[in-house]
Amino acid sequence: MSSSIPAPAALASRLDTILMAAESLLRSLPDNGHSGGSPEDARHLGEAGFRLFRLGLAFIDAVDAGRLREAWLREGLPDDMRESRTLANYGALVRGRVAGWFEGTEAAVFARTIEGPDGTRSAHELLQLITEQAAHHLRELSALVD
Repeated sequence: MSSSIPAPAALASRLDTILMAAESLLRSLPDNGHSGGSPEDARHLGEAGFRLFRLGLAFIDAVDAGRLREAWLREGLPDDMRESRTLANYGALVRGRVAGWFEGTEAAVFARTIEGPDGTRSAHELLQLITEQAAHHLRELSALVD
């Protein structure tokens, strides 16, 4: 593993912080999913939030299965998650599942090779990529709220 990649525990902590921030941001919005914006803005906000949360699940599913499926990253916002509160609740569930997975995972798991749409990488490298993508989606979510 490259020394330039933060340790898995540090990445897990960062991912948790990102998931918590997204959940908190969504909870701060009215139940229509946006504050004064258009329905289109609300849809984009919901999509950004859902993609962010889905990344956390995609990581643990990929490590458990040995393969990151592109379809997991392309899933659209389900109709029953259009309300900001519902999406925030989903985020809380994702956060709990991801945290529990990290808590019960041994260090050797991060050396596993994971196949993905753009090649293979270690679970550690995938965690770094997923965390970076989640941070990007959080910035997108924050910009949509602003």
